[in-house]
Amino acid sequence: MIHPLPCAPCLLVHEVDAMEHRERRLLHGLRDVAEDRARGAFIWLHYPLVALLSWSFLPSAPEAVRPGVALFALVHLGLHLRLRNAPAHEFHGVLSWSAIGGAALFGLFYLLTVFL
Repeated sequence: MIHPLPCAPCLLVHEVDAMEHRERRLLHGLRDVAEDRARGAFIWLHYPLVALLSWSFLPSAPEAVRPGVALFALVHLGLHLRLRNAPAHEFHGVLSWSAIGGAALFGLFYLLTVFL
């Protein structure tokens, strides 16, 4: 079975990059919160994402988990494309977009190979 394995490292690299570029300022619930509190909340909110990515590697993971990760990567790219001109969007470099786009590309490849 093909695994969305390459998608997960791209998402994780993006999340490290997101800390530097303060992606939390793009989130409605965190943009008006004090920086220290927003940073902490942003980190805590990523525990479920990291758990889901880790869980997707297990052979016992339900069938819906892997396509869910792949679909999330595509939706995530769409959100970044939509917000790319927002003042708080600081993802302009090759590293940032290779992680975001790479996750989406690998996610798309996974979905095409599984469902076609």
